[in-house]
Amino acid sequence: MSSTRLFTAILLTLVSLHVSQIQASERQEIFVGNRDSAGQYAYHGGVPSKVEITMYQEQSPSPCEGENAQYAVEVALSHHWEWSVLYRTKGAENEQTLRAFDDSRQALRYLVEDLNCEDPLIQYRYGNNKHMQQEYEKSAGVFEKAVEGIKDHYPRMLPMVLGQYGEALGVTGDVDGAIA
Repeated sequence: MSSTRLFTAILLTLVSLHVSQIQASERQEIFVGNRDSAGQYAYHGGVPSKVEITMYQEQSPSPCEGENAQYAVEVALSHHWEWSVLYRTKGAENEQTLRAFDDSRQALRYLVEDLNCEDPLIQYRYGNNKHMQQEYEKSAGVFEKAVEGIKDHYPRMLPMVLGQYGEALGVTGDVDGAIA
């Protein structure tokens, strides 16, 4: 076998392994994102990160504006789901898990705190991130702000947002609010 053919064979093998890893990762993300009836309703069996990015691009009432805003949105949403899968498959203390969470956290902080992005989906993910950092009061306030926008512009996400909002209220001691 010539060196060119050998190189081509090795390259094709590496590409197919990479594609297989991407497909496996997407299958895990589909499983994690569609693990309950609310997730199934929101994602319809699609890859959640891709579904959320597409929903944002097509439905945002107030797209985030500023330097690298679109890139930050893609990082925030895709790394949220990367973190979610890694958390369930490798655990909370895994280095990859922590890196994915931090990437999402930084992108969401930039969008909401630096660019003042008012998009309800980005606000929801920011609240979700604050909830995972055990900043429950902050997450409840962010969820409260996001609910109406989610209802109006991302209605498929509403069951999940209301569930997270109710959980945040319950954790902060507002049991009546959580029940409502």
